[in-house]
Amino acid sequence: MIKRRNAAKRLMLVISVFILLCSFAGAGDSEFNGSESNEVSDSITEFENDPLFIAYRGTIPETVNQEWKNSITDCWLNLNKIGPSYSEFDRSISGVAASDVIIVELGSAYKGEVDDSRIDAMYLKIEEYCEEQEGISDIPVIFMWAQDEED
Repeated sequence: MIKRRNAAKRLMLVISVFILLCSFAGAGDSEFNGSESNEVSDSITEFENDPLFIAYRGTIPETVNQEWKNSITDCWLNLNKIGPSYSEFDRSISGVAASDVIIVELGSAYKGEVDDSRIDAMYLKIEEYCEEQEGISDIPVIFMWAQDEED
């Protein structure tokens, strides 16, 4: 009789732990799905702390999904088809990269010439191009100085 009680207690304990773990796993999944936008924002903050950071334009949607990420990647691929000469956007652009956002690298030889209005003009051209190619507007773009021989 005592062995049955112990077995029943152990079974109840195992079931309780299982239910508890399942509830924590479910809560963790929902937090992860809702935090992708925060993760992209955090990556932008990391760029802003980089000494090569110039500016950030655009916005990150409240819901970052795979379709949005694919649009960013496709926009980047289309921009790279134009490269290595990005003169239609601005002669100071030396490269375009992508993570969760588009990263535009500017040649350091142009440090004295690049200001907010020039960044705004570059951003507008890139945004229009990405909207035309991929249907994505207000695309997030980070402008950085390239690590080139002028540094």
